[in-house]
Amino acid sequence: DQGRIFATIDLADYDGDRVMVKWLNTATGRIHSLQSMPHEPGRPLWSYLVRDGGWDPGLYQVSVYSQDAGMQLLARGAYTVFDERDRAPRGSEG
Repeated sequence: DQGRIFATIDLADYDGDRVMVKWLNTATGRIHSLQSMPHEPGRPLWSYLVRDGGWDPGLYQVSVYSQDAGMQLLARGAYTVFDERDRAPRGSEG
């Protein structure tokens, strides 16, 4: 499904039962999602975000924080969405 982007994060050292997950477009500063999620210690966390109508090109960041007063950053990852019009068709390289 091209409207979904998945993130899988290993939080092996975190023993809390809930985390906060933030999806951010770094170019615009827009937070696409900030949600509380359950966490089972010893198991990887997975989250996904759905965008109807497609994704704006750019760099996106997924951050996971402890869900407590400290809001400690536990993990962070990034991905890039490319505009298909900016990609050369296959076989057209010089």
